[in-house]
Amino acid sequence: MKKVFFTLGLICLSAIYIVAQESIWEQTAKNNNLPAFFGAASVEGVRSATIGYLGDQKAYFVVAYNNAPATLSSSSINVLNALNGSLITTLSLPDESLLAEGHFPVNTLGFTEDSVLFVASMAGAADNGKKFNVYMYKSLSDAPKLMLSTNPYPLRLGDEMVVKGKYKDGSAKIYAPNFTYAGISGKEQVRVFSLAADTQNAGEYLFANDSVVMEIDVPERGSVAGNYYSSPMYIPLENGAYLWKYLSDSLYYQSGDGNVKVKFPMPEHLTNNRNQIYILNNPVYMGMLHDRHYIAFLNPYHGRGEIYSFVTPTVDNAKWVGLRREYVTPTNMSGTVDNSTTPAPLPVNGNYTGEVAVDWSGDKPILYVLSTNQGIGAYAVPNISKSSPAPEPLPEGVNVLWERVRREGNMYVHFGTGSSTSRWMAYGKVEGIPYLFYNSMFDHDWSTTNLGTYVVDVATGQEIKQLKKPEGVVRSTTDPAVNTEGTWQFASVGVSEDGKILVTTRADSCGREVATWDPKNPHFNIYKYDGIDSEAAIVYSTSIENNVSLGNKMLVTGSYIDNTLKLYVPNLFFTNDYTPQQQEIYVFSLENIPGSGAEITCEKQMIECGGNRKVGDMTWWSPGASATKDFGEYTSSLYVPLKDGSHFWMDSYDGLYYKPVGGAGFRVNGIPSATNVPRYMGKGRDGKHYLAYFDYMPGRAVIVSYTDLAEGVDVVATTPPLYIDGYNYPLNTSGAGDIAVNWEGEHPVVYVLSSALGIGAYEITSIGAKDTDIKQPVVADRVFNSVQNGSYLMINGSETVASVEIINTLGQRVMLVTGKSQVLVSGLKGVYIVKIKGVSGTEEAKKILIR
Repeated sequence: MKKVFFTLGLICLSAIYIVAQESIWEQTAKNNNLPAFFGAASVEGVRSATIGYLGDQKAYFVVAYNNAPATLSSSSINVLNALNGSLITTLSLPDESLLAEGHFPVNTLGFTEDSVLFVASMAGAADNGKKFNVYMYKSLSDAPKLMLSTNPYPLRLGDEMVVKGKYKDGSAKIYAPNFTYAGISGKEQVRVFSLAADTQNAGEYLFANDSVVMEIDVPERGSVAGNYYSSPMYIPLENGAYLWKYLSDSLYYQSGDGNVKVKFPMPEHLTNNRNQIYILNNPVYMGMLHDRHYIAFLNPYHGRGEIYSFVTPTVDNAKWVGLRREYVTPTNMSGTVDNSTTPAPLPVNGNYTGEVAVDWSGDKPILYVLSTNQGIGAYAVPNISKSSPAPEPLPEGVNVLWERVRREGNMYVHFGTGSSTSRWMAYGKVEGIPYLFYNSMFDHDWSTTNLGTYVVDVATGQEIKQLKKPEGVVRSTTDPAVNTEGTWQFASVGVSEDGKILVTTRADSCGREVATWDPKNPHFNIYKYDGIDSEAAIVYSTSIENNVSLGNKMLVTGSYIDNTLKLYVPNLFFTNDYTPQQQEIYVFSLENIPGSGAEITCEKQMIECGGNRKVGDMTWWSPGASATKDFGEYTSSLYVPLKDGSHFWMDSYDGLYYKPVGGAGFRVNGIPSATNVPRYMGKGRDGKHYLAYFDYMPGRAVIVSYTDLAEGVDVVATTPPLYIDGYNYPLNTSGAGDIAVNWEGEHPVVYVLSSALGIGAYEITSIGAKDTDIKQPVVADRVFNSVQNGSYLMINGSETVASVEIINTLGQRVMLVTGKSQVLVSGLKGVYIVKIKGVSGTEEAKKILIR
């Protein structure tokens, strides 16, 4: 593989989203300018709309009734100017003598491909004897022509319909799904009405009454009380494939051959009061762009439109394919917020009814939104463009295990929206079970509800719980002087080799004195959890000296059980007291006192960081003014020690440096400067070393390999970006985020967290298994004997030993003891590798079964 040498400069981007440019026009209850045809708030009588041409006039057509129960005299088909929402006219209504009224005399509507408008009534099983009627309009001045009149009993038709084909060539069809849900059989009916020649008018057509009753597969689901199964939608696609959606369920896709059935994972923020009633409603299929299908929904609970996309599912990708949220209208008509459980003080859309329509005749779509009782509006979609280049394909050698990201609408609710609120993550096994941990600042919200350390299931990405918060911590948003727990309560997180969870505060002391979230007397605290249900134990606390910032990043190595625990915490601020090649590191470790295992001490060290780092003044923010302080770079520094005594140093403005034992440090070619958070992954069985780093602007991990760092690195794989250029989501302007690695199986798994963007898990299939680094004895003489007594193992050395190390079959160290010639092992069962080193340099490795 060709060596990669490049330097990526840090580019500052300013993303400005102007709501006024997206909101073309709005008429909402919130703004007090609802059109007159909305009628009384209790009627809920405006629920269907579409966009299209009648003649030369492009218009927005809205069906309404302003009294209950609906009658023909209380109904209207309103024609609005698509550019400003003003009322142009109303269409003529059917002759009442032709209409045996059902629930709604006129209800749903749709255009053919050649701009003929069909309007349908709604009639159901309770209206036996009433008719499902369809009327045609070819111009704004047309009297409606009755195209179809049929008794739908025992079905209910007219809640929704999809119009396909052209009228002029007789290819137009109406697909009308049955509203009446008949149980959990997994089958549903769709009536398909086709055109036939109108024998009374040459060149004209009528819909044949003998429609095709199409029985389709729909997902089995339990009965849902109330009207949450309303407005089913059937959307035919190419080659016999189709989409199906109930209000109360996810969107389903089925291929024409029936071999692929996919239930798309729906965003959690779209559940009504978190009760698993998915309220995306009445989808409208927009078409394809590049390899993705685009579909628009109404979110009636919030009163807004949303656009999603998906790749055509196949047998291979159905296991991971999902809806990706592309766009959300900037206005929330209901006034509610994501995950809100309290209705806004506005007319409630009690039936979750309404409709979206899309005009994509130009380069970019315009989304029209109607939410019953809440309002209507038109919105220019800025980030979807027919002229945009095709997105990059999924990187080779990477398998997406799961993603919880903002662009798909399924991001953790505790992630917050700020650019630096979720930036720390760790992988580790606690009590033998693997977990991910991440810390949330939730927009600097100091409430006890959102702020904290969260536990994540590594297999599914589901949040399991929040760790218990430390007791006695005081946080005041009005008097920072009372704060003692640090600038940020929950900052870095790590897991020791024996499964202890370490969480730190972040504490800055740099002259900031008055801010609602910055204390005058910050403390750097270290908390320990023995398990995910344990109480927090404070194991270290210190007030911070001037020109010191601790807790932004840390690296945890070793374990409590053998007194080898170390926390490496760089001082974030680089002051003029040091040379440009030096940096201050705080090393927290256990005192090596047999049996203590709890006393943490701190030692400050100066390490070689390499490079000619900029030294000079830095402007620091303070309330009401900017104060210039005598600091150098303010960066996300990270120190990564290796077992052989060498170390890496990452400066997010200056790239990655490596300091070998006994040699001069140097910058590693092939690692860009605008990056963050390196993780040394280990050595593969192929003899190569692997390293991952966080590329924060797209939000991804880049995995490189090397044999000799002086020669540069090879880029092996990149995970898919969490941020996709052109989509209306925030950039990671702060560069905040983290990566974690699990290399215990056949391939490494890399976890990526990008602040405000989300988190994902990726299997790097292009990399094989890890080298456990178990060597054969270097001397022939036997160094130790082992004696088992029940569940105990006694190891006796033939000389004073330098160390005894026990490693499991996954290559993980479970015990390390130094300075003893006799070691008693208990609490372990299974096969282990025991490595022992004598003080004279002898060493031996032996596989032992502990029963």
